[in-house]
Amino acid sequence: MNNTWCVFTSPGLAKVAIVAEGEDDPKGTGRTSIKVNGIERSPMQRGHNVVVLDSDRNFVTAANFDTADPSKGEGARMAKFLQQLPQERIVLIGTQGTTGKYL
Repeated sequence: MNNTWCVFTSPGLAKVAIVAEGEDDPKGTGRTSIKVNGIERSPMQRGHNVVVLDSDRNFVTAANFDTADPSKGEGARMAKFLQQLPQERIVLIGTQGTTGKYL
């Protein structure tokens, strides 16, 4: 599924385009893309790809968490990463390939 969103923040606007596909999506590539104002920011790796912007819509950092293998503890590492972010951050997340199966 391809989706494009615009994120409104004061005092302006950031154009954000997120494309996330699973491994088994019909006609999909299993890839992710997170573009901010036309610039690719996604690490483009398997699992959860995270892009962080500040409140002025400036790029701060990007990270990847390969949550496909639960034995790696990547879900907990992602939670810690997100919890440690300062307030007033914009967090964009796109998944690539498989992100794991949880029962």
